[in-house]
Amino acid sequence: MALHNLVSILTALLLAATVPACGSEESATDTGADAGSTTDSSATTDAIAGGDALPGLAPAKTLFDPLGVHEVQITLAPADWQDILATAADVSLVRNYHTAEVLYDGVAYHKVGTRVFGESSMWNYPEKPNIRLKFDEIDNALKGPDDMDSIRLKAGGSEPTFLRELITLDLLRSVAKAAPRFSFARVTVNGKFMGFYQLSEQPDSHLFKRAFGDGKGNVYEPLMVCFGLNCPPEGCDTLKSKYTLKQGDFAEITALATTIQNATDAEFAAKVDAQADLADLLAVYAVEDVASEMDGLAASGTNFQFYVDPKDKRVHVVRAGVDETLGPNTLTLLHPWGPPNVLCKTRDERFFNRMLAIPALKTQYLAIQKKLLCGAFAEAPLLKWIEERRPLLRAELERDPFVTVKGADYDSEVDSLENWIDQRTLALQKLVGSTCP
Repeated sequence: MALHNLVSILTALLLAATVPACGSEESATDTGADAGSTTDSSATTDAIAGGDALPGLAPAKTLFDPLGVHEVQITLAPADWQDILATAADVSLVRNYHTAEVLYDGVAYHKVGTRVFGESSMWNYPEKPNIRLKFDEIDNALKGPDDMDSIRLKAGGSEPTFLRELITLDLLRSVAKAAPRFSFARVTVNGKFMGFYQLSEQPDSHLFKRAFGDGKGNVYEPLMVCFGLNCPPEGCDTLKSKYTLKQGDFAEITALATTIQNATDAEFAAKVDAQADLADLLAVYAVEDVASEMDGLAASGTNFQFYVDPKDKRVHVVRAGVDETLGPNTLTLLHPWGPPNVLCKTRDERFFNRMLAIPALKTQYLAIQKKLLCGAFAEAPLLKWIEERRPLLRAELERDPFVTVKGADYDSEVDSLENWIDQRTLALQKLVGSTCP
């Protein structure tokens, strides 16, 4: 099923720029900044000059245009760029922000904080680092495009199709309350073309405000993998040592993990829902399960943030990167962490196991998965979505100086993705029933 009708679909690809992404989100129109930059746009290499005339993606119409590409030129001191490259290659080094001038689609932003982020997503291309642009790091009054505080430029080192993460983010947005939006970018640093990047929203106060109406709640993210919402053997109070404290006292997460461990089946749903948005929590788990996410809350217990809504003090899970998804791996439906856990050999995923043991909760969970099957994960439109992007992304990656998966190798990767989706769709149909509204 995954490869059926693809040849005929390919003939219509020139119309792709008019087709919305599956589950695509609302995007606000970009806003400008100081246009008087001293950044020399002529430093951009001839290979990327005049981006609107290049084959591949069209110039982005909005900040998070899932069918468009931005032009991002970064200028900073050579020693600072060498520090960014060094901290990309060695995660034990301190990752400092450096001051950069940024020309973003021809609009200048002065004194932008710039540093590397991520780990496994750079393993394949250590000389092509992920870059975070934090506009208010040096000048707290500075805002980026669309008044953003921060933007992530992701190199795609662990996901050669540049599709898996975007599909999974669409799945999240279709059922969960918060997920980063995305677009693409061609990136130049100090006049050197660094290649094709995914541009995405940073999980921060801007995203939290958009999703929950207030961005000032407490925020926590994993410091160590393999725990998620599980109390460590040393006791629930020690869970805080596994997380970085961004703001807050960790009381909410400790209380939630304690409830998940100790509440009776009869009181489990009500008590969890009083401390976390239970429906949203189930939705995040459902997407990780369907997408076979190796690097999330259910499996490795990392690559997300807990946000506490200050209005009702309830905990929400906000995913960040989701590039370890959609196969190929052996994670199965209703057991997305193993067995045994691929990354955390001794982990017992307590919330998921308890949810499956409570009939009413399992029914609610399977209903979310059926919504995915009949919506953002519906096979025919999803494969069409992929095929509309295949030649556009392939063309972008052909001129990337660091990417090694190109041409026929790229097509093979996309074929594998489509085949995996086909098999996963069949498995999901058997689990939840294939009749859609």
